[in-house]
Amino acid sequence: MDVRLEHWNAHHPDHPYDAIFCIGALEHFVKFGFSRQDRVAAYRAFFAHCHRMLRPGGALVVQTIGKGNRPLDHNAINDVQFLANEIFPESDPPRLAELAHAAEKLFEIRSVVNDRPHYSITCAEWLRRLRSHRMDAEEIAGARVAEAYERYLEASIRQFDEEHLVLYRISFRKVADPSPSAA
Repeated sequence: MDVRLEHWNAHHPDHPYDAIFCIGALEHFVKFGFSRQDRVAAYRAFFAHCHRMLRPGGALVVQTIGKGNRPLDHNAINDVQFLANEIFPESDPPRLAELAHAAEKLFEIRSVVNDRPHYSITCAEWLRRLRSHRMDAEEIAGARVAEAYERYLEASIRQFDEEHLVLYRISFRKVADPSPSAA
């Protein structure tokens, strides 16, 4: 078995892969303000690239933070603005419908799991550990960065708990190459 850690659009071997795992990347494929059409096109480029690299029936597994379905209140808007401006300025989480649309005729969706509650617990544990090692963190990254990451984790916990953000784990199966008339 050969396991490789690669950038999704780097040069890849000529032989097809059995499986591709994409973890924590799709959130960074689009920016705030992109139209839905531009967002879907960016995800479509990723899916088309993976489709070309996989053997027939190959697996694609995606883990991504996504947008939830609950309307944002004032506090949530403040959290989102902080996350967008200070932590992930070049990012915007996808909606499940955008990913499904982008994968059409390239991949069959085999399963979707939303592990939102688990990711809230994960963020809470990261926050606990950061606080318990705050002095070390400040030595390594500085007080401003340590403070920003505490605020980031606090905001993330709220966003997951209030269902404004979700954590999707999606399993896809490559479908046959689309015919020119089906694309």
